[in-house]
Amino acid sequence: MKKNLFLFLMLSQSCFFSSCIQKMLLKKVGAFDENAITREISNGDKTIVFIPMHHVGKQSFYADVKRKIDSLHNNGYVVYYEGTKPDMNVDSLTADTLKRKLRMITGIDPVLANKYGGYVDTVTSTFMGSKSKYIKSENLRNQPSAPALGIHMVKDVRADVFFSDIINAYELKYGKLQLTECDLQTPLGQKYRCKKTVKRKEKLDILLNSRNEFLSNAIDKEERKNIAVVFGAKHFKGLLKMLQEKDPAWKKVH
Repeated sequence: MKKNLFLFLMLSQSCFFSSCIQKMLLKKVGAFDENAITREISNGDKTIVFIPMHHVGKQSFYADVKRKIDSLHNNGYVVYYEGTKPDMNVDSLTADTLKRKLRMITGIDPVLANKYGGYVDTVTSTFMGSKSKYIKSENLRNQPSAPALGIHMVKDVRADVFFSDIINAYELKYGKLQLTECDLQTPLGQKYRCKKTVKRKEKLDILLNSRNEFLSNAIDKEERKNIAVVFGAKHFKGLLKMLQEKDPAWKKVH
């Protein structure tokens, strides 16, 4: 699950990681929020409560998210949660290529991110490998696992795409991704330092819109009437737009 930390990561790659810039970027992605401010939309038949998520945040924020999820479960809501995933049933060579192409698009090594479970190391007080005083002073931590947030791994729905879906969406719109010599020579699981070949606006477009399309289609087909969507805050606007394209009756309730 994710709030769109991709924007944060892309911004940070172009900045010196000073304390001031750290604070600005952390604030931009909502890492200092104490509570999750929900949004509600409805088309008169289904109701969606949208809970915005962050990859990095305060303990109090995640505790509030869990309280909200528990309450919505008690009121009969099913939770749709985010989390892009590796493709199943593909050979090792294909899996390797998909991960390298995803790394080209996002600028993030998927193996390394999975290995360390996030971007904050509370033991060494580092954020993305750089010292940060805000980890202790603001009690920051990595986003907890889905079960730790109260999400039911069987009853709830992981409504997100496979790696190949992101790559296919990119190549369909912007052209074939060609792995460079650097991409091929840099092992998965190491910090990615290859020259950028994918434009920032293209990344944001694909990382938001391809996933919003998948999510909106899943909601459209869902027979249950009450759905809690636990996704990054930047997905809300695009999700509502796509739902309205399917049914103009969708509108904000609050």
